[in-house]
Amino acid sequence: MALTTAEKISLFSILETPYAGWVDMPVDEYHLSAVRHNPTNVAEKIQTKINDRLLELTAEEEAVLVGYIAQWDTLSTCTASVDGSIGGVNGVAYDPFKQRALIQARVKIIIPVILYYEEITNSGVAGSAPFLLFGGR
Repeated sequence: MALTTAEKISLFSILETPYAGWVDMPVDEYHLSAVRHNPTNVAEKIQTKINDRLLELTAEEEAVLVGYIAQWDTLSTCTASVDGSIGGVNGVAYDPFKQRALIQARVKIIIPVILYYEEITNSGVAGSAPFLLFGGR
């Protein structure tokens, strides 16, 4: 069982790594103009390492990963944070940002993207800097 395209896109979002070969960054207040940034050699190698890791996952690992992706997708558009009390009960809190951070940390255990960054940037990739995924036009 392989991840669907939607699940892969969500996974790359969780890992904060571009899914496509480029990124368009809005440059104006209304997001009508953008500058296209092409991936550096580092970004392409990280995408390859992530895809290779996905092929190596066991069925159990993939099931856990798909569960985290589903949780992430459920929370992905929720920005409301609730904190306070109800009646005499204090400490009621709902924070989707903290939940997403926890999911992200767990996914990065299965797909060790930070290790990939370190391996690639320490291997002497020409013209790259650590964590620099995109160059200019």
